[in-house]
Amino acid sequence: MNKKPLRLAVIILAVALVSACAGFQASFSLAGARSAPRDDRSLTGVSIGHNTTHRLEAGTYTGRFVIDSNNSSISGAGTDRTTIRGDVIVSGNSNRLSGLAIRGEVTITGNNNDLSRVDLSNARVSDRGNNTRL
Repeated sequence: MNKKPLRLAVIILAVALVSACAGFQASFSLAGARSAPRDDRSLTGVSIGHNTTHRLEAGTYTGRFVIDSNNSSISGAGTDRTTIRGDVIVSGNSNRLSGLAIRGEVTITGNNNDLSRVDLSNARVSDRGNNTRL
């Protein structure tokens, strides 16, 4: 039995855990392989870590999206190409969302968040944070 793939997976996991604990900036894509936009991508249960960058590819994402981290960046492929259909809760501080449209309820309780480059024209926004840019 070849144990090299298992060792590699363990090493990658260890590096990811050390990086997360040390507060290094990480980056990943919330979408799968590049393809035509689909309408079946769920954001429910997606975890957003502190000091991270996330990219949403073109498409429609559904579910409840909670951003309870600090200093994270979530960007889409453009307000006309990336849509979140569902509720978005921003309870963390100093997060930046851009290049996407939200169709649902947006609740902001964290401070210093920037949603100024998000299409909120079809969203219900409740801003209870301080210094939010809409």
